[in-house]
Amino acid sequence: MTSLSSESLETLELNQLDVARPTVRFSTRRAYAQTFASMVANRCLGVVSGVLAARLLGPTGRGELTVIMFLPMLLISLGELELPRSLAYEVSRTEVVSPEVVSTGFWLSFALGCLQVLVLGLILPYTLPGDKQHLLSASMWFMPYLPAMYVAIALTGIDQGRGRFGRFSIFQVLPGAVYVLAVLVIWFRGMPFLRPQEQRGGEVLRRHCFGTRHRD
Repeated sequence: MTSLSSESLETLELNQLDVARPTVRFSTRRAYAQTFASMVANRCLGVVSGVLAARLLGPTGRGELTVIMFLPMLLISLGELELPRSLAYEVSRTEVVSPEVVSTGFWLSFALGCLQVLVLGLILPYTLPGDKQHLLSASMWFMPYLPAMYVAIALTGIDQGRGRFGRFSIFQVLPGAVYVLAVLVIWFRGMPFLRPQEQRGGEVLRRHCFGTRHRD
């Protein structure tokens, strides 16, 4: 009898706490504003990074950077297996996010990225053109981008499913902001070492980022 009454009291206290807990209303207008702001910021950062990279790399270096980034970006667009959308759907069905769902999403995305790193490492020597084989080592250094990006989009998918569009928007803008910051750092570090006859900065960018030199 005593145990039953204590359980009833505990249940009553929990119900009172639930009633007293303030509810946070979801604002569709604010969510639209946050996602629109992140989209505009990404477009602006893309323009800035494109101008800076073109100024540093020149036509040849810009083409080499495209060769390095093409396959990883293609694998991300084709091989994500709708994991972020699945996580968003799963966490939107419950009131509380299960730690098991978060950890499962993290490890699944990390394993998917590592698997694609292995695949990319096997096919890269055969996909690079004959005159671009000197970019193989730089392309290998770029491959860890895959698991990092998969983990990021999986966790932002969870934020999207929970309606946390503020944090979701911040993480959408973060990669572009870091990229622009890295290009600016390389530019300011490399400019004092530029010779007057160097009209493009591809040599500087490759020396700092990839440790490779331009081959004419």
